[in-house]
Amino acid sequence: MASIPAGSARPVPGYGMAGPRTVPVDTLTRLGITVAVLLLFSISGGMLWLAGYNYDGLQGSPLS
Repeated sequence: MASIPAGSARPVPGYGMAGPRTVPVDTLTRLGITVAVLLLFSISGGMLWLAGYNYDGLQGSPLS
């Protein structure tokens, strides 16, 4: 069996590294995500509750 000398391994191009294989985010998609995040951070919790977005937090509802 042939032995492999230390340090001879070469990295596979594009594996584990950001490079030309990354998919660019469309401008409209980026704008939509930004608007959604800003909207959720700017609206009060009461308005979100009335809209049906009932978030109980990371620990869940204390009543359950």
